[in-house]
Amino acid sequence: MGRGTAVGKTGAGASVHLSTDSVSGPEGFGWWGDMVSRAVMPVSLASAHADHFEGEVALLELVDTEFSAFSFSPMSARRTPDHIRSSDPENYYLFLVHGSPSVWSSAATTLCCAPGTWLCSTHHSPWPASSRTRAGTRG
Repeated sequence: MGRGTAVGKTGAGASVHLSTDSVSGPEGFGWWGDMVSRAVMPVSLASAHADHFEGEVALLELVDTEFSAFSFSPMSARRTPDHIRSSDPENYYLFLVHGSPSVWSSAATTLCCAPGTWLCSTHHSPWPASSRTRAGTRG
């Protein structure tokens, strides 16, 4: 799914639901990483659960705003200077963490986010993030 594809093809208000249900094993984790890098922003993902990774996302794209709900197996993500150079969408991201705690780092700040925590970020700088148990975010 290319960035803006749903809105470009169907107009504002398009919704999309994607999951790893049809892709099993390590291929599912690879597919998940590719989908996140294309639909949200380029990142590198890692997971000790890659062999049985599960993830799903529901997206609603409006003209100037996107809403999404992610749920996924424990994993970590890293956004490097190379990722930023390849694509910096210059968006603001507002996250609501639910389900399980997540750890987010950016520059010199590390946040341990419990379920119910709101997080606002631009993602213009490199960062690592991780979830220790099945996580969900709504952005």
